[in-house]
Amino acid sequence: MLSKKQQKNIINETISFVENYLSNTEIDYNSKEIGHKHGEAIESHIVKNFSLMEGFETPIKSREFGDLYFRHTVREAINLKFGYQKDGHANLCALNRVVRAVTGRNPRYPKTLHETFDSYWILSINLLDSDGNFEVHLFDLFQNTDLCSFDAGPGQLMIKENLLYKKGYQIINNGGADMNQLKSTLLSMLELGHKTKIEHLQTIRNNATELLGV
Repeated sequence: MLSKKQQKNIINETISFVENYLSNTEIDYNSKEIGHKHGEAIESHIVKNFSLMEGFETPIKSREFGDLYFRHTVREAINLKFGYQKDGHANLCALNRVVRAVTGRNPRYPKTLHETFDSYWILSINLLDSDGNFEVHLFDLFQNTDLCSFDAGPGQLMIKENLLYKKGYQIINNGGADMNQLKSTLLSMLELGHKTKIEHLQTIRNNATELLGV
């Protein structure tokens, strides 16, 4: 669990890195998909700068749990998310990865043991307008599961950006998650997501049967 001081330092450094990127990068604010066009570049810029600082580590393998890690008494995983005028449901990560991080086992390949984490930090940057104003939020997903939903189609957890940025959600980053409660919440999300997906597929099947009936 990151201390309040560590959280503040990460936010302040991120603000500095984003300001540096924006001041040295020309962005066409009349173009479409600004978040997608600049997301990878600005996230890489942030990771590169953090990697030069004591305690921070970059992933060794592709598709690791974190885009960045901070090592102190434990190793903290940090996932970066950049976007422009965020107000939708952006992909966060596969639910199976979160289950693996919490239990040490991936539901798809449960025999293999993996590193576990007691927190999962989301570092979210929201570019607000063409004047370069932006917001930075850092939250522990394990303590703020209300900020995500599960889409069983792609198997992804999704960030409720409207709740985070527009509705005054109060982030909780104190003391760490109750892991038993977290497991229960993840299981409930999994079951609801699959139930909703099955109902959706059944509706499509029924409609197709009616339309194609001869």
